[in-house]
Amino acid sequence: MFLTKQFRRGLFLAVTLLAGAQTVVSQGLPGENLLTQRWRDFIANHSPVTNAALITEENYASGRIAFAPILNGQFKHTELGVTIPLGLYQSVGVTYIGEFDGDLPGNASFDGSHFIGNEDGSSNSNLFLAGTYAYNFWGRFSVGANLIYARHSNFGSPTQGLGLDFGLTFRALRHSVLGDHVFGISTQNLIAPQMKEQLGIKFNTPGSYARNLKLLKISNYFENRVETALDLNFRDLLVNPDEYKSGETSFDPKTDLNVNYKIGLWLLKLIKIHMHTGLNADGLDYWGLAMGMNVPGINNGRDFEVLYQYDMMTQADNDATGHTVYGRFNIGKHREEIWARKMARMASLSPNDLYNKARKLYEDEKYWDAFFLFSRLSTEFPDFFKIDWVEHYRGSCLEELDMREAAIKNYEKVKSSFPLSSATPHSDLGLMRVVYRKGDFNTVASQFNELSKPNVPDSLRYHAMYLMGQAYLQQNNQAKAIDAFSRIPDGHPDYVFAQHGFAVAQAQSGAELSNVVATLENCVGAKTNSDAEKEMVNRSYLFLGYIFYEENTLSKAIVSLRMVPQSSIYAEDALLGQGWTSLKARQWTDCVSVGQMLQKTTDKEILKCEGMLIESYGHLLLKNYVQALKVLQDASARVKKLKAPDQDTLNFSRMQNESDRMAYNNLAENVEYIASAGQTTTIQNQIDSLHTKQLDFVGKFKKFYKFENDFNRTSFFSRDMQTVSDDIEYAYATVQKIVGQKGLLKEQEKLGDKQKSIDDEIEKLKNEMDKMQKSK
Repeated sequence: MFLTKQFRRGLFLAVTLLAGAQTVVSQGLPGENLLTQRWRDFIANHSPVTNAALITEENYASGRIAFAPILNGQFKHTELGVTIPLGLYQSVGVTYIGEFDGDLPGNASFDGSHFIGNEDGSSNSNLFLAGTYAYNFWGRFSVGANLIYARHSNFGSPTQGLGLDFGLTFRALRHSVLGDHVFGISTQNLIAPQMKEQLGIKFNTPGSYARNLKLLKISNYFENRVETALDLNFRDLLVNPDEYKSGETSFDPKTDLNVNYKIGLWLLKLIKIHMHTGLNADGLDYWGLAMGMNVPGINNGRDFEVLYQYDMMTQADNDATGHTVYGRFNIGKHREEIWARKMARMASLSPNDLYNKARKLYEDEKYWDAFFLFSRLSTEFPDFFKIDWVEHYRGSCLEELDMREAAIKNYEKVKSSFPLSSATPHSDLGLMRVVYRKGDFNTVASQFNELSKPNVPDSLRYHAMYLMGQAYLQQNNQAKAIDAFSRIPDGHPDYVFAQHGFAVAQAQSGAELSNVVATLENCVGAKTNSDAEKEMVNRSYLFLGYIFYEENTLSKAIVSLRMVPQSSIYAEDALLGQGWTSLKARQWTDCVSVGQMLQKTTDKEILKCEGMLIESYGHLLLKNYVQALKVLQDASARVKKLKAPDQDTLNFSRMQNESDRMAYNNLAENVEYIASAGQTTTIQNQIDSLHTKQLDFVGKFKKFYKFENDFNRTSFFSRDMQTVSDDIEYAYATVQKIVGQKGLLKEQEKLGDKQKSIDDEIEKLKNEMDKMQKSK
């Protein structure tokens, strides 16, 4: 009977060799399936079996599974594990690894894929159970230990053992650009389970598990979009020579060095693609691919991963393949969020305080910081009595940050979650503003109907009416626009804007200019509170100046244009209007002064050139030909350097802006994802990184809007670049002709040189007189 059992055990080990289930060195020590991790490689970085200290890197309670049916399912390998963070610095875990080798028939033979036999057989299964504790004991260093229980069914003669191993990790770097890098050293089965009938712990007895010393480096880049891992394994360390002795035959036990590498990509934060390979003393040992999905979007921003792995052995006498299915998920809250909540409760930090602080940031227009504080309220205090307003302000912050799609989603969430709340009409109005900016006028009309219901406050209804009027104006429906604008009463925050829109609609519909002027006078005569209202008044003054200019009421035009202050965004347009009005009124001196002021005020080259043109007209009509020629010469040189943007350039800029918009939407998704994860030190670093990117996108959008506005040049007094260039060249040629024909330029230059000589003589005489005075 003893010989039969030994034969079956030997046959089992031989078949394991053929199957490639694990690379058993020489005679095959117990527990080799733990050391050969290729069948579970893509959860190895989350498993304490790899390194007990690794579980301190897990910030959520997590579960994992790997299942590998080897050799047509004859050998089944499984890993199941759970990790639970404790506070900020500690973690515990439980791991089960099972190897079930199926039934081994009596008098068995192997036909290449299955066992063949007639007698009833027995089976062998290996169980490995590890309880893990890990502690981030100092700075970036963490240490962990596994307490191991192992059991073999051993074809009906079970053996079991206890063991212990250790791991150490060092978090070398955690950076948003340079990536996260963790180095580790660990033992596997340092105090190895001694597979005997009775439990016990001894260091080096026959039948003990194979040992391994592992060095590893784990790196993640670009917010986990790229993952790499490298490990060096010194396998079969400290082997008892008796393990390699059979009768009179013995072998010299040697340590086996293996190098394993893997790399993975996370595409679109959805699809995962991995590759791994291993080297041993004979060269390439295996290679494999894995593909699957990690979808944090369906798990509140936490990992939810499923993978399939295919492996191919490359040894000359082993072309076996392997398959593994993986699952991994996180649950619960981030360990730092749990700690922060605990600290908040200890500090008696009430949600009211957070809400008031967030509202203060919102009122100060610090929408980025306010959004994350409102999000913290939403995450940590979901039962807060003003949670409906919290959710509304989250959407409003996203709107102010121009994250349109995210704002729409949040506003719609308020509508669906709190249909009877007083915050809902405000979210309806916010949604209407966002879709108006997107040019979705059908949804604008739908939202207007929502905000026209009896339960909506009058103030919000008038806001909606103003937006609807603007939508009508955009669709060239001036009659409906006039009707909408005229309904907004004096004293409403949108009254100034509505009166200006009313005047624009009147002008476009061909109304009497006296009616347009009367409407604009209502606008400029209204009481203003905000900077935006004051700027709309300035624009109305500009509009009045243009109307008076066209009607040749030039004194009124000048008065209106001078009402626009130098601090206004319309100051350049007002100065330009003053210049052309002064020219039309034959106020040559004003042409010179206003033209010079425009050149100093603006940073737009085309407006500088137009200011020079107006100044040169003043010099020319004052018969100061030399100065006019000098100004026009500079203007001509400047305008020749300018390149008028063509339609292709505008189309390309629009395409680039659309691409930036798509990228900005992805950024907004990341912002929401991080905001839902709670406020932690790690998260705060990511928030700062995202804020830098957000400001960069906003700068790009402003640059595009400026370019598009300059391309269209739709201000009241402005003209396109070609017209300005033609006028400058014509005036330049005219003055050159005047000066050149009379030789006046040279005469005046001579007079200038003579005057300079006289000035030098006077200065010299003054210096001599000073010296004489001092000598006295």
